[in-house]
Amino acid sequence: DLWAYLKTLPATRQANKEHELRFPYNLRILVSGWKMMFFSPGAGSATAPAAPPEARGAYLVNVLGHCGECHTPRNALGGPDKSQLFAGAKIPEGKVPNITPTRLKNWSDAELKEYLTTGTAPNGDVAVDPMSEVITNSTSKLNPADLAAVVAYLRTLPAREGVK
Repeated sequence: DLWAYLKTLPATRQANKEHELRFPYNLRILVSGWKMMFFSPGAGSATAPAAPPEARGAYLVNVLGHCGECHTPRNALGGPDKSQLFAGAKIPEGKVPNITPTRLKNWSDAELKEYLTTGTAPNGDVAVDPMSEVITNSTSKLNPADLAAVVAYLRTLPAREGVK
């Protein structure tokens, strides 16, 4: 195991390096302001709800999957634009699609489950990074009940036009 291996390595004497952040990122007080604007304690639950499936799906999407981190646009300060939750966003790699019913209304539940397990969309397109990584390491591993719960939750989201 990794810990056993690390214990075999010789000890070193090296002081930890100080953080080297540029201004204004080196002002930790600004984190307090950011937290006041964008952090809401207790938004998630430490335990997954058992039923109904939509509640389980909400837990998987919002708490474990944190899908909104990519699928929600950011404001000028880097916080999520909650009025556009899951409506898609722009990232350095390109555009992240809208996953509200506006975009998914023409996908059947089976097609959505297929995409989340294989990365293949109904039109034959395939997921690319970073979503392909999410599918490979996360959503493809969901059991059928959890996959159905995710789909059920996505169907309950309010339709939003999203990023152009």
